[in-house]
Amino acid sequence: MIKNVDFFVRVILPVELTDGFSVAFGTWLEVRDEDFREAWKTWNAPEYADLAMEGYVANEIEPWNPFPHAMVRAAVRDVEQVPYITSSDGPRSSPGSSARPCLTRTS
Repeated sequence: MIKNVDFFVRVILPVELTDGFSVAFGTWLEVRDEDFREAWKTWNAPEYADLAMEGYVANEIEPWNPFPHAMVRAAVRDVEQVPYITSSDGPRSSPGSSARPCLTRTS
């Protein structure tokens, strides 16, 4: 373990918009060192398909500044892409906008 260093993994944050539209943000997920090591070990291996981790969104994303500090879960949906944020312990809300970060279970 490296002291005083945080670990980050690139993820996709899907956001549902009105009228059936959606957008996806690339962002960083702050993860535990064990999860980072597992991601590093499996990133280019067949086991990557089963990669799942928990952490906190590490970026500010408009219009959710600051972004809700809640534990989120991310998992690989497609082995050709970075993991997607799939669920969260936090609220599903959006200040002044109908767009919302996808922060509840989406399967």
